[in-house]
Amino acid sequence: MTTGHLIPPISINQRPDHLDPHIARIASYAQENAVVVQADAALRKQLTREQSIFIGLIIVLGFGGFLIGINIHMIFFFITIIGEGFMMWYAGKIGKQLRALEEHPPSDLSGRCALATWLLSDLKHDLSRQRRMVGVIDLNPTEDPANLIRTAPGLSNTIVNYYLRRWLDLEVRLIDGNELRLRISERVKVRPGHNRRGSISGKTKWKPVKRSQQQRVTLRLRLNPAHYNSAATRLPATPWKAGPLLVRWATQQGDEIRLMAEVEAAHLTPEMLVAMLQAIYQRIARR
Repeated sequence: MTTGHLIPPISINQRPDHLDPHIARIASYAQENAVVVQADAALRKQLTREQSIFIGLIIVLGFGGFLIGINIHMIFFFITIIGEGFMMWYAGKIGKQLRALEEHPPSDLSGRCALATWLLSDLKHDLSRQRRMVGVIDLNPTEDPANLIRTAPGLSNTIVNYYLRRWLDLEVRLIDGNELRLRISERVKVRPGHNRRGSISGKTKWKPVKRSQQQRVTLRLRLNPAHYNSAATRLPATPWKAGPLLVRWATQQGDEIRLMAEVEAAHLTPEMLVAMLQAIYQRIARR
């Protein structure tokens, strides 16, 4: 996946009331990305329509050329065959363009931008005004050679690629005095398109590229001992559900809680993150 150019990471070191310039930058990136994604969708739609028209013409000309050749003269049938050959070549060319767009589509960063905007705008009302928000937001796509973590053999001599990018790392103090370190990563598995022969029919069929995305949240929460009783706090044995996310591992040492949770989804939404934080807070003992 590509966006056309690299986006400079957004470095944050401001108090909650001074985050508007960062929010404006994220909105600008989201708008640029939306234009690219919409243009790609429009091009795919146009090519698909052209391909359907040419396939239809091939069928009509083939049948019509056969009837004309029988009833009038065979020369018309051969002329039709030549025309069909050209149309089949052009339809194949369109098919290759569609497959190329399938293999390397632009990244849809709308979900990432929406979550980053929410963290900087809505979450700031739950932050301490005396402490700065510190961290980095990287809106570049995950599917980049620099983020390739491993490969594995796939079907029909293909190579399955696995990518991982940590795109958000924020540290804040909440209004209740708890200190939160939040890291969000995206993992993408890409199985390239390939021709596959049916085990029963023996026919070769094109299997398009397949992508699966996983969102990973790593959290460190340092409890404020004035409001929370860490000695009475007990986390369940992993794995356990925190909202829609599955907590894979969790540890507690004194006032500090660390955990990692995952969800199979194209985007991590603000609602998912809120549900996760609420589920964690329900397990923390108050004084």
